[in-house]
Amino acid sequence: MEKNIFIFSKNRCVGCQACSVACVNENGRQAAGQWKKVYNSNPSHFPLLPLFYLSLSCNHCDAAPCMQSCPTRAYSRDTSTRAVLHHPEKCIGCKICTWACPYDAPVYHPQQGIIEKCTFCQPRLKEGLKPACAHQCPVGALDYTRQEFDAGQALESSPVPVRIGSSLKVEEMEKKEGPKMDASLFEDNPIPEEEVHRSTGRITALREWPLVVFSLLNAFLVGLYAHLAISIGNVLGSSLILAGGLLSAMLSLIHLGRKGRAWRSLANLRHSWLSREILFLLLFYLSVFIDLFLTPLPVIIPITLGVLLLISIDSLYNLAFWEWKVKIHSSQTLFLAVSLFLLLQDFLTLFVILSLLRTGLYVIRKPGIGDLNQAHILLLSSRVLALTAAILVAYFTGNVWISTLCFLCGETMDRIEFYNELNVPEPGTFLANAPGHTT
Repeated sequence: MEKNIFIFSKNRCVGCQACSVACVNENGRQAAGQWKKVYNSNPSHFPLLPLFYLSLSCNHCDAAPCMQSCPTRAYSRDTSTRAVLHHPEKCIGCKICTWACPYDAPVYHPQQGIIEKCTFCQPRLKEGLKPACAHQCPVGALDYTRQEFDAGQALESSPVPVRIGSSLKVEEMEKKEGPKMDASLFEDNPIPEEEVHRSTGRITALREWPLVVFSLLNAFLVGLYAHLAISIGNVLGSSLILAGGLLSAMLSLIHLGRKGRAWRSLANLRHSWLSREILFLLLFYLSVFIDLFLTPLPVIIPITLGVLLLISIDSLYNLAFWEWKVKIHSSQTLFLAVSLFLLLQDFLTLFVILSLLRTGLYVIRKPGIGDLNQAHILLLSSRVLALTAAILVAYFTGNVWISTLCFLCGETMDRIEFYNELNVPEPGTFLANAPGHTT
């Protein structure tokens, strides 16, 4: 397919940042961060590590993850230039597109509470001009053209191995090795490990604490509702679940940059798991409300809606553990809800079997035993201890509430770890681990 593409030569780029300056001059002040970024493979200029650069902005992909993941359909594609455009008036600042994009193109503007990104200099393209960044490159490292460029070529050329049809052709280094030197000169001043394996880490439990609490709370509430609806059916329990649902809805708003636009989040049910999550959140708690205050509903309806809510929550994070050995993980909210239901229902054998399965998934998620640091070992031991305590208390005392408390403590630790271990493809990470970039 013939398309507009960037061409970047690693052989020519000297890291002068002229492309970034040209982007700012063309589009105005970018307070949130540069739309055009120049990544450095060796920012500290250690002699034993290769030095080259990578100039990246939005690559206006054919299957643009930002467009597919956005719940408000704040992205569109210009049919003539194939540019992926962002519409700030539709943006709610949920930042899911910043997770989804492997090229780190969407940038969150904290003051405005919305996303900004490269426009492909669409007005210039329509005038037959090159994008400003390509036009102003003084050494010809960044260029722009229109040519045949299919999905396979895009994948082979992409600095991040994702099959999304990017519009970036990278010309690799012609000479892979630098001059030979005496490595013993640096024995007293070793290269820091972070210089070789560094990652910016877009997602952490502390940074995304409202989402941590939101996902845990909804998992626990769905499991609790299933137990109450099947076994007890008390009004007080359903009222507490509705109160918890209201709290979780408020927590979800904290994460948004533009809270007043939250109503837009249902606009992309066809592609966005975030849109589906919001839909099933509303439907689940609405069904609980109807069952409690208006007319009795078959138990299967609220429970099914609750399961769909948890599936949506889990699916939302698929893009952030793309390198994991196993795509099913121990901290999935559906697992939490089912485990809690089995524990409360006193189905201890099934609870133990599921707990063992989840413990195996937890261990698989970790690095090799020899690579575990003290923090990993402490958390692993604490979680296993909490789970063991939950089982023993349930078996030998029958005190379901103490057992449940132990279980919830362990699951909270696992969910926090899960968020801290989430990662999305990032060009800077791949530069740091490029061929020849070793100690």
